[in-house]
Amino acid sequence: MFENLRCDAKRYDPWYWNAGFWITAIYRYGMWASALPWPLRLPMWISYRIVHLLFFRRYNVHLWAGRGGARIGPGLCLIHPTNVMIGKGVEIGANCLIFHDVTLGTGLLPGTPREMPVPYKELGVKGEALYTWGGATPNSPTP
Repeated sequence: MFENLRCDAKRYDPWYWNAGFWITAIYRYGMWASALPWPLRLPMWISYRIVHLLFFRRYNVHLWAGRGGARIGPGLCLIHPTNVMIGKGVEIGANCLIFHDVTLGTGLLPGTPREMPVPYKELGVKGEALYTWGGATPNSPTP
């Protein structure tokens, strides 16, 4: 978790004033909390969900952590973190730059996959150093 956060922080100047970094940090905390053994997971997951609801609702960001959630490599950068939807099962490589109004993945409701001709795990973005601009909605496999 901390190595990924260090890589994420390098993408922002300064990282401590940028909402995109804190949204990513909350996601990383949620991924860490979901991997803990059961007795420790519950209080950490509850604290993640509370912070997630308060912070993510403010910016309208849907970034799913936990089992079945998005898998995001180090170096994620959310430049304008508003109206960003990264669905369950989306896999993103290292050093991805995402602007506002971007949807990665698909589903009838935010974060809920629907039946597709390809496995949902293959939807979204794979690879490294990808830039997605406002209004981008890749919801089919991308090479």
